[in-house]
Amino acid sequence: MSGIGKFVVPGSRILKAIVYDGKNHRLRGLKLVHMLSKIALADDKKVQVKPLKYAGLDSAWFTPKTISSERVILYLHGGGYSVCSWRTHRSMISYLSRLTGMKALAINYRMAPEFPFPRAVEDTVMVLKQLCEEYGAHNIAVGGDSAGGGLCFAAIHALKDEGFALPAKAFALSPWLDLSVPLKKGIGHLNDDPMLDPEAVEVWAERYLNGADSKHHWASPIYGDLENFPPFLIHVGEREMLLDESVEFASKAVDSGVKASIRIFPNMVHVFQLMHTIVPEAKESLKEISAFLLKD
Repeated sequence: MSGIGKFVVPGSRILKAIVYDGKNHRLRGLKLVHMLSKIALADDKKVQVKPLKYAGLDSAWFTPKTISSERVILYLHGGGYSVCSWRTHRSMISYLSRLTGMKALAINYRMAPEFPFPRAVEDTVMVLKQLCEEYGAHNIAVGGDSAGGGLCFAAIHALKDEGFALPAKAFALSPWLDLSVPLKKGIGHLNDDPMLDPEAVEVWAERYLNGADSKHHWASPIYGDLENFPPFLIHVGEREMLLDESVEFASKAVDSGVKASIRIFPNMVHVFQLMHTIVPEAKESLKEISAFLLKD
């Protein structure tokens, strides 16, 4: 681990203490989080961020000054299907856009508890269909972190069920792939991950599912048939509470004939890539994902 990397765990605890209301399992106001995100993690200066409505959703285009690829990224933010927005993730998305030379669209899909499952999946599928019509499915990559990482695979399941064209590639950072919360059964890596805890994950799952089957493949992609999925890459931290399900999902995909790979970063925590401005491992991760997206 790098010299700076050793501060990831205590730094994550401080960040969580500032912005996270543990009693109600919510952020302490999105305006505060957006402000802190912009102060602590600046946008990439070589990328223009333009808010807009896309398919009726609050969204933003991230456009690098130098576009070197016709491909487009759809990015889905994490937050347990209950919190965060593209604005909390804008620094990381803009950095990824510059690295790839690709335009990136980030959306605010509808979230729980006001809009439970399967609203987030429906929103993502609607956006993917529109992007495919505008740019061609062969030019679309979809990715996200945490709940957003799980959502990208859930949307692929939904598109596959409908017989619709699938995006060309997918990627996920610390994806949430099993909303049945197997941690309650003693399965999974707790590993003192400062960003997540079992109680919060269980609450978010209940809010989002709202009584739906936790093992439905649109909610928990790990339980679906992965045959014919597009190539994908998963990056997780070794101290990641959701590590086991990422490893299992990637293994299941490979067994199904999918070109899937996973990389586990030693001592890193949940979605450590958000700290790309200060943590070398985070930059390394995003550069590797960029190379994956650019590869023919």
